[in-house]
Amino acid sequence: MQPTPTATAEAPAPPALTVLGSPEPSALVPAQSPGPEAAAAKKFRIPGDVVNRATKDLDDGERSELRWLHMYGHENNLSLDDLASMIKKPSGQPYSAASLYQALTGRRSAADVSLAPLCEAIGKLRRIVTEQATVTRIPYVHTNLAKRVWQVCETARTFQTPVFIFGESQIGKTTALEEYARKHNHGGTIYVRMPTRGTLGEFLRWTALALRISPQQKSEWFLKQRIISAFDPRMVLIVDEAHQALLFSWGRGGAATLEFVREIHDRSKCGVVIAATLAFDEQMQAGVHSRMLRQLGLRRLTTYRMPHRPTRSNLDDFSGAYGLKPATGEALELQTSIIRDDGLGRWTKILLGASRVAAKTGKKMDWPHVLKAHAALAALEGGRGDE
Repeated sequence: MQPTPTATAEAPAPPALTVLGSPEPSALVPAQSPGPEAAAAKKFRIPGDVVNRATKDLDDGERSELRWLHMYGHENNLSLDDLASMIKKPSGQPYSAASLYQALTGRRSAADVSLAPLCEAIGKLRRIVTEQATVTRIPYVHTNLAKRVWQVCETARTFQTPVFIFGESQIGKTTALEEYARKHNHGGTIYVRMPTRGTLGEFLRWTALALRISPQQKSEWFLKQRIISAFDPRMVLIVDEAHQALLFSWGRGGAATLEFVREIHDRSKCGVVIAATLAFDEQMQAGVHSRMLRQLGLRRLTTYRMPHRPTRSNLDDFSGAYGLKPATGEALELQTSIIRDDGLGRWTKILLGASRVAAKTGKKMDWPHVLKAHAALAALEGGRGDE
């Protein structure tokens, strides 16, 4: 019987996966290795793909809790000792770091204690963390448009298929997708924003980070292997701003990136959500890479084309989130002009600014606060604040 690894040990990298075909020519990932100071500062060292493979066959509850614990430890750079001190057994005693390591890496034997009590304790910690985060977050408004976006994401997950969401900037798709990923972030949803120019190397690094895998691997092929093996049929990959892969010289730098997204789906059978502006849709129909994109399009189950602007009902939802009645008169004129000229993002920032103005006066927020917040912003932009 092998000795239990120490709690701070780096989990071993997975062996080469023969099912992924022969290795490509070695292409070193252009990233510098961290120095000794950076390595020493990194307390949490279990890679995400190791945890995903170790938990892929667990039931939904245990799988969710263990993957959430890994995410929480990784994002907050907590050691296993730190995490163990936060998780209590029914007796009130904390779990050991070794127990957490065994559970996260799948090194528990049949004789080990059931995961159920551990996962129940993790669930208690998760609820506390979630409640604390809710108090400090900017209010999220689940509009009808956001509900449709979530339904499309669930379709991708349920049917293990690619789906498409097309909509212009400042319509609310990214906010809805980020919130969906946040609410389903227990190892089941991976959100990746396509980097500018959308090159394969950059996309690989951002996807690795989203999976909590070090992007500094010995070759690009090895990094691709680890990314693909980290997905399974119960997961969904959200690729936001996917048009970035086609806007650099109309796709010369990003065609391979989109092919890799298709490869992730083909090999892991996970769901995939491609979210982009209408430029992506146009390229799919008649662009220079329409034939290549057709392979991805043939696999899709549905496409949701969002309206060009938020509906009046959706805007009422946003104002209602701040305790406001639907806009009328001067407030309605302001709302209409901001949405038409600047988009939803600017409007929500004005509402947030108005809520802070109201908080400073100790009064309930109303539409005059919104008008005042907009006037202050307009004065700042016009330079009149220096007069």
